Amino acid sequence: MGAMKNRAMEAEAAADYEVRVLPKAWEIEERADKPPVLRGYAAVFNKTIELFRGYFERVAPGAFTRTLEEGADVRALVDHDPSKILGRSTADPPTLILAEDKKGLRVEIAPPDTQVGRDIVESVRRGDVDQMSFGFRVVKEEMEDKDGITTRTLTDVELYDVSAVTYPAYPQTSIAVRSFDEWRSKHPKASRPPPPPPKEPDNEPDAIDYSDVEQQINKVRCRPGYEPATPAEDDTTEAE
Repeated sequence: MGAMKNRAMEAEAAADYEVRVLPKAWEIEERADKPPVLRGYAAVFNKTIELFRGYFERVAPGAFTRTLEEGADVRALVDHDPSKILGRSTADPPTLILAEDKKGLRVEIAPPDTQVGRDIVESVRRGDVDQMSFGFRVVKEEMEDKDGITTRTLTDVELYDVSAVTYPAYPQTSIAVRSFDEWRSKHPKASRPPPPPPKEPDNEPDAIDYSDVEQQINKVRCRPGYEPATPAEDDTTEAE
């Protein structure tokens, strides 16, 4: 599949390949005389996320500058599957455009007229798929410890792919855990996150609240064109 797959596979084999996910990331530009374009953000700068208890992470502005300026051969995929390709940054003309702005890493994809391309456009249009993620390897990072909270800031990453994802594989934190552990081994005086509060004994089962489910069902019933399913006829006959 080319240099990107080889680099991604090498990074993954070396336990360096990481994935992060951003929800509600896609929008479609419908064009009357041209195929639709998918746009969105794979990463938002300075957005702090909790990887696990007491450990946080954010992406610094400029984290993708080097890899983009060096002409990284980046693919746009579905679920990070190299066989489901949507675009490529080194195609001529590019079918994947990547750029940093004040908000984060902006992505624009011209999906191919293939089954994969048509399917993902329709899935995004319907709202079935709305998350985007990026696969990367950390080149430089910074650690900060304050009041038992450790924050990892990604300042330079090697970008391998961006992907429309069905399920968030994020957080995929094994590499992040290793990074935190290595940093703490060099900073033994760093504060530790507080232990989780003790779990209260639960002797009675929680009551089930169906109100929210009923509200969702009513919203579906009110949609234009909604038709309830016709119950299947019972073919059985009563015994005489």
